Amino acid sequence: MEMSGFVRKGGVALGLVFGSIWLAPAEGRAALPQAETADTVDLTLAQALAIAEGNNPAYRRAVNQLDVGGAESRAVWMGTVLPSVRVNLLNTGYYGNRVLQTQDNFGNPIANNQSGWLFSSRTSQSIGLSWSIQGKNLIDALKRLDVDESGRELAVESAGLDVTQNVRRQYFAVLRERELLEVEMTALDGRLSDQEVAEQKFRYAQATRLDVLRAEFAVEEQSRAIRQGQRSLDQARVDLRTTLGDLDLGLFRVRAEPIPLFDPSDLRDEALVGRALMANPLVLQEEGNLEGAHLAVSDAKANRWPTLSLSYDLGREAQGREAAGLFDVTHESNDLSNRFSVFLTFPYLSNYFGNRSNEVQAEVTRRNQQETIRETRLQVEREVRTQLIALRNAHETLMANRRTLAIAEEALRLAREQYRLGTVTFEGLQDLVDAEHDARLLTINASYSFHEALLNLEAAVGGPVRPDGPITGPDPVGPR
Repeated sequence: MEMSGFVRKGGVALGLVFGSIWLAPAEGRAALPQAETADTVDLTLAQALAIAEGNNPAYRRAVNQLDVGGAESRAVWMGTVLPSVRVNLLNTGYYGNRVLQTQDNFGNPIANNQSGWLFSSRTSQSIGLSWSIQGKNLIDALKRLDVDESGRELAVESAGLDVTQNVRRQYFAVLRERELLEVEMTALDGRLSDQEVAEQKFRYAQATRLDVLRAEFAVEEQSRAIRQGQRSLDQARVDLRTTLGDLDLGLFRVRAEPIPLFDPSDLRDEALVGRALMANPLVLQEEGNLEGAHLAVSDAKANRWPTLSLSYDLGREAQGREAAGLFDVTHESNDLSNRFSVFLTFPYLSNYFGNRSNEVQAEVTRRNQQETIRETRLQVEREVRTQLIALRNAHETLMANRRTLAIAEEALRLAREQYRLGTVTFEGLQDLVDAEHDARLLTINASYSFHEALLNLEAAVGGPVRPDGPITGPDPVGPR
């Protein structure tokens, strides 16, 4: 019996040492072999956020879109606002022609007596300017540049907020799983101690064989809980690594960060709703879409205005028989030509019903976008109020679980003393062990559930809502 208990305890102890090598935090277990952790990165939350900013694919895609703004601005200025420039540096060619039929003096077709091939060549260069305006199309083009650029900047801010939220969630998810695993490992120490006491009492006929078997079963169940906790921690690490997006990031352990705990009863509902309606990315995005809808209406109505087009061309052309004009770039005053033209057209009349249909469609789209904004505002307000209620519920649950944990700890301490004295049965002791264990897990989960609810509220508001700004608060509840 003692030998089997030794083997079982030794196997568990080896598992604990191996798990400690992988799990230990920066300030972790003193017996940790230094060689096993020499290449492990000690990652802080600030470092994780910086890595995600430089490597997260979704955020980098949004940032890359900012490069479109400069090229788009130059295209609008050079292609719409300023006159367009046409340059012909060299156009030269050699041509052959054969006319088999011509006309007489009265226009009747007759055979051409000189039906042989005639060859000629020409070379030309030219430069031209063209410019057109219709209503407010130039002003609207510049406004659309601002709207598009604001949309790209908003997309970057929104992507940055999403990445920050995800990194925080997954960083603290790793901390949660690590704390839960440490609780399970501490619980295993307690169950091994209970097993040792049960075996001693059994040797002195103060306990039954059933008590020993129950103790062994509890140890096996606790070992299984540790293995499951290790897998959950591994999965949390994988999720965090994926969000960080750094393929070169090696093994890492996250440094413990205090959970931002505070009493949310001091938060003002109306103030948070007001902030959300001005800062929530969904609201800002829909407001940007409304600006675009306004410009679409203006573009549709621009066809009511006449189109004024101006053009000017300056060029030269040299011609000659055979190859005399081929690559002829000599300057002759007779080769120069100038042309200036003005066009005034009324395109609205050429497609009246089609243009009118476009105007109506653009106007309906704008009105629908106004309704979309109103709907988005209602949804954001509902989300803020809902998440604020959830945050307060999470805080109340955490406080209740902490009180329950304090009671369970004291009850377990007394029960273990009384079990050694023989005034409490092993079954009664295990009930209190399970109650304290469950209370501790519930308290840890409640702490991180409060943090999750806080992140949900900040996502709805579009910014931090904590009274102290940065992450502050008591340390997470861990094993004692």
